[in-house]
Amino acid sequence: MFSCNTKNNNTTTMSLLTMVKAKNNSFCKIIDKNIRAIRKLATDRTTNIIEKNIDRNLLSINMYVNQALIKYSKNPDVFDAIEKMSDIELTKYLKNANLNILNFDSFSDDSDSKKFVLFPYAGGKQGVNKTNMQALTKNAFNHKKYTKFVDAFAGAFGATYNILPVILEQDIKEVLVNDINISIINTYRQVQRNPNQVMKHLASISIDNYKEFNQFQPETREEARRLHVKLEAEFKKLELQKNINPRRAALFMFLIHKSTGGMLDYDMKTKTCFFETSYKVIDIDRLINKVKLFHVILNSVKMTFKSVPYQTLFKTYKNDKDTLILIDPPYIEYQEENETTKGCSFTYGIDFDQQKLLGKVENLACDFIYYNNHNPLIENFANKNGFDYMKNSRIFNNNSEGRKKSVEIRMTKFTASTNLSTSILNKRSTNNYVDNSMAA
Repeated sequence: MFSCNTKNNNTTTMSLLTMVKAKNNSFCKIIDKNIRAIRKLATDRTTNIIEKNIDRNLLSINMYVNQALIKYSKNPDVFDAIEKMSDIELTKYLKNANLNILNFDSFSDDSDSKKFVLFPYAGGKQGVNKTNMQALTKNAFNHKKYTKFVDAFAGAFGATYNILPVILEQDIKEVLVNDINISIINTYRQVQRNPNQVMKHLASISIDNYKEFNQFQPETREEARRLHVKLEAEFKKLELQKNINPRRAALFMFLIHKSTGGMLDYDMKTKTCFFETSYKVIDIDRLINKVKLFHVILNSVKMTFKSVPYQTLFKTYKNDKDTLILIDPPYIEYQEENETTKGCSFTYGIDFDQQKLLGKVENLACDFIYYNNHNPLIENFANKNGFDYMKNSRIFNNNSEGRKKSVEIRMTKFTASTNLSTSILNKRSTNNYVDNSMAA
């Protein structure tokens, strides 16, 4: 076993969006000024055309998808072409079912504090220690050649997203992403396999709203509440019927974006979700762009999705020495002194047995990265088993250190290849991380 201490490392955050953009040769000239005015001219024209075709359901939905992609573009060639088009030419352009606009440059994930997730879910852990997680994983690959990577608790995919740039650099044969919540896994599967259908179902929400209320989006909280109640009822029906399809994925994305901080209660017995909604008005055009980009991201490596208990995954890969497992379970309650198995306030209703999980982790022969809040329960467990334990104290921009409700730790077991020297070390590092997203 070797130690991977990321304290004082000088590495920079690797951007997954930049890597995937380069892999797909999606570079273009970028508008760097007056972009709002240019976009407004284009979207005003396209909106007028969609309104004229609003009763042609499939056509207007397809046009709305393309308008969403145009709206988020920064490519001057797109807007120059639209400006030169006649209304007839623009109508034909909007009808194109394969309009290939990938707006990588409208989003950013190039620092620890910048997030880009398909949907929010309890923060997604993506804005915390991204650089350190990448350095940690890169060090592991430097000592051993893994062929498989497994994410046992996918959630919002945040932890895997953080280290996917490192995985892309390696010749990984299998990337498996798992979550017990089938609605979450269905969303990833549909975005990976049927992105056009998911985008069209998102667009249909706006088209249907226009037909009923003469506006594409709700404009007040009351209007947003009314739409939420309607769509949540439809979503729950699909859940109970166990339908796995693009419509369920689109509704899940819409509803969880409307929730407060991605707060989601999941009932493991009934396998149903409950959204802690704020009834806020959201931008469906942004969701459509997320689907477009995440389709490329989820196909950047050979990635498969499962929805099984973590115990099943552990049993499958327990003795596989070529597998690296990411264990990113619901957060345990943060404590400095007292052991507890209680979930923290950000667990969102998931009744989870941390002690049982640690018992299974103890029996893993494969390597792993375990990501959670700090708690003596986990630290003592790491000491007992000789696992590397790294604790990260978060200092917020407004210096309000008293708000440390999430002191992240990474407990790891990395074993070097047989041709490399090995040692058993247990080191702790305490790093300071500035969380811009929590600034006052």
